[in-house]
Amino acid sequence: MTKADLALNPNTPSATLAELAKDKNYSVRRSVADNPNTPSATLADLAKDKDSYVRWGVAYNPNAPYKTLAELRKEPRLESVVLATILK
Repeated sequence: MTKADLALNPNTPSATLAELAKDKNYSVRRSVADNPNTPSATLADLAKDKDSYVRWGVAYNPNAPYKTLAELRKEPRLESVVLATILK
């Protein structure tokens, strides 16, 4: 099992997801952002990631905190994604 697989697994513990969110590989961080069980604090950290691919994952996560989504909405390329997530 790869780190990205572990990050996507809904049974991965929160503490492990928080550690994987710091991985140097953007695809691992994106997988953490995609996991619906990633804690909101970890999603908030990932929303500040330098890689837009990771930030997109947070924007699509239905459990991302509203405050985090509001910050991401300020990024023009993410505005429509964030609005779609909020309206689900």
